[in-house]
Amino acid sequence: MLRSSSPRRGLWSLFSVLWLVPLGGCFFTDDCADEYDPPDPECETNDDCEDLDNDDSSCTVAECVYGSCQVSTRLDASAGCECTQPADCVAAYGQQTCSTWSCVDDTCVSAVAPAGLAPPENQVPGDCASIQCDGTAPNGVTMQEPLDPATDNNDCTADACGPDGATTYTPMEDGALCGSNGVCNGGACVLNCIPDNPDSCGSEGPGEPTNDAIGGAQSLVRYGATCGFLDGDDTDWWTFYGDDDTLVTDIFDASVDTEATSIELCVYVQCSNGTNATGDCTGLASSSENGLAGCCWTGDPSTFNVYWDMQCLGTEEDSGQFYVSVRAPGGGACEPYVLTAGY
Repeated sequence: MLRSSSPRRGLWSLFSVLWLVPLGGCFFTDDCADEYDPPDPECETNDDCEDLDNDDSSCTVAECVYGSCQVSTRLDASAGCECTQPADCVAAYGQQTCSTWSCVDDTCVSAVAPAGLAPPENQVPGDCASIQCDGTAPNGVTMQEPLDPATDNNDCTADACGPDGATTYTPMEDGALCGSNGVCNGGACVLNCIPDNPDSCGSEGPGEPTNDAIGGAQSLVRYGATCGFLDGDDTDWWTFYGDDDTLVTDIFDASVDTEATSIELCVYVQCSNGTNATGDCTGLASSSENGLAGCCWTGDPSTFNVYWDMQCLGTEEDSGQFYVSVRAPGGGACEPYVLTAGY
């Protein structure tokens, strides 16, 4: 059975025809192309733009680009344009240690420095050398300069130029001041070593006064220098864990740097297996604290020599918690010290 066309489809077709009618024949012919008239180009050749190149510079170029005149700068030594700025000369001819480049009338000009040190911008800081100029040559001669060492930014080393032209770093004497409140020790600056009250500082330092007993021992980095303060009656306690490295003979050793005339240092160990430590104190006095076995040394700190081959009972794993006490028997009211200990 045939069906009649949809009324909606018929209306759409009618609308399409009415919409096209105002366009006339332009929609279906080439007549519309004649209605757009593009502007004439500004130029066809570079000669058409030459009136724009009016600054008398060989570096300025006026050229025709896609029908439009454009003015640009172009370096071309063969055309008389070496530079527009000194940096162009450096790029073309390199930096000269005893002369300064300038750009004059599109030409690179080198001004030779007078005899003596080369300009500062051509020197290399910290190379133990200096560049000397003779007043005629554009490049100078490199000479050793003992007053130009490289710095390691360490207050506790003396930086100097060696005979071979390399910088050497010599540790400063232990106790030399460094930083804002530190002292030198082993070529490194140990901070917090200057007491607030140099007349009486026994109550100063890490953990005071709780570190006067073993239960308040302060954490100590193995072989890391740490500062403390004593008086004749004060005792400072420190602690660290000592690990028994495989196939290595582990020895406890320590040093104390101080101006005190006498120091007592004791060390005790709680072995990891819960037992007490044994081992020859090697000239040290045997001691005990809170049930822990240990060794003590007393004497002039300048001859300090603590050495203990510690062993734990019932095991080959000689690891444990170490407790170190430091006293200055008979000392003054303020005895700063630097402690280094490890295992």
